[in-house]
Amino acid sequence: WRGALSLWLGRDRAAAGDLEAAAAQGNPDAWTWRGALRVRARDWAGARSDLRAALERDPSDAEALAWRVESRLASGDRRGAHKDLAALEAVSPGSLWVSVFKDLARGGRVSGKRSPALRQARAVLAAAGGLRRSDPHLNAFWINRARFVRSVLS
Repeated sequence: WRGALSLWLGRDRAAAGDLEAAAAQGNPDAWTWRGALRVRARDWAGARSDLRAALERDPSDAEALAWRVESRLASGDRRGAHKDLAALEAVSPGSLWVSVFKDLARGGRVSGKRSPALRQARAVLAAAGGLRRSDPHLNAFWINRARFVRSVLS
């Protein structure tokens, strides 16, 4: 859990060693978190490998699905992103991350017009740091933190 906590706090360097050790020990959550770390490092192939391993162990791992959607969107794999987004929505209906990634996939366009949704989605990602949990009780935290980040960036 120390590696996960470091990841959640945005301390990627500190997380790396702990997550490597956890993966070597067979901790099933380590694959999701190491995959997340690799997404943050823009190591798309490594991220997909780890996230695939996590999802082979638990296809309903919403956090692994969220990170894989993000990885696919960032690397230009829109078809894969939409497939994973549908899976994420199926296992975690109402998840804030479903809305965030839909906004990112649309490029912030609603009915062909620019909307503030893209800016809000990017602010939520920035506020979330290394965390993509789908727990409903966290949604208010992300939204409020994203508003703060957006106000600072304005």
